[in-house]
Amino acid sequence: MEAAGRYRLSYGDHDAAWRQFKLDHKRVYRSAREELERLAIFRDNLKQIERHNWHFHHGLATYWMGVNKFSDWTTEELRRFSPPLNMNGSYVVKGQQVKGFATAASVDWRSKGYVTGVKDQGQCGSCWAFSATGALEGQWFRKTGKLISLSEQQLMDCSRDYLNFGCRGGFVFMAYEYLMNSKGIEGEDTYPYREQDEPCDFKAQQVQATVYDYVGVLPHKSEVALQKAVETIGPVSVSFAVSNNFRYYSGGVFTDDTCKTINHCMLVVGYGSAGSQDYWIVKNSWGSDWGDEGYVYVARNRSNMCHIATLSFYPKV
Repeated sequence: MEAAGRYRLSYGDHDAAWRQFKLDHKRVYRSAREELERLAIFRDNLKQIERHNWHFHHGLATYWMGVNKFSDWTTEELRRFSPPLNMNGSYVVKGQQVKGFATAASVDWRSKGYVTGVKDQGQCGSCWAFSATGALEGQWFRKTGKLISLSEQQLMDCSRDYLNFGCRGGFVFMAYEYLMNSKGIEGEDTYPYREQDEPCDFKAQQVQATVYDYVGVLPHKSEVALQKAVETIGPVSVSFAVSNNFRYYSGGVFTDDTCKTINHCMLVVGYGSAGSQDYWIVKNSWGSDWGDEGYVYVARNRSNMCHIATLSFYPKV
């Protein structure tokens, strides 16, 4: 999380920054008009990043921002990418009271072999599937000693009868309900990610992992319970309220008072502290070029920052 040399107070010539952005992210627009519209969005976002980094530089913020693939996205594209979690239906969520307090000051399951590399959901609202496989990959490793990258695409294509909607959003616990009632899940190698909704193509003979139950960490919204679960179980799937600020996170410990509505799922793989600042180590599914090599450090013990402990799950295998 070292900041030295990793954040920019000013991008100087915004036109030069625009040209570099298009080169880095392979942007080709359909028309000159669209490019001008995207440039206007990019400039507004660049100003936001520079303002925020000025605050970070002067000790008024705990994280810094940077230009990334979201820097020219429209509001509508961002909304489709992170649809709000609709919990108005009749969902029965299994839960288990977590008792006691974590005893370890820090945990990082990456160093124990529980965590696959950072993945990229692309322009598809499939974060729930990546969060679900992430927790399952950790539990399968715990049981077998084998770290296998599992198929998000299978969950997207085959769990629609469980009130999941592929690229339009879904629920981690309903993904586990589906797996409990199917013969298991294939690996990424036989059922690769395609960044779009497709017909179910599950082949039972290629199953790599199975689920017999799942647990919702209780009490909801309790960071104490989530910490104990992460310490004793392994990586845990979590909900999150993504704000505009979060999209441009590039390093440091993320805090935000504007994140209100749950619209994203990620994977907590550990926790720790830097001085007096406690944090969660969180694996995102926006590629390794986002954030801190694909990860975000979220403030811990800060009133359930951005709903990180509101809905958390892990599977039983």
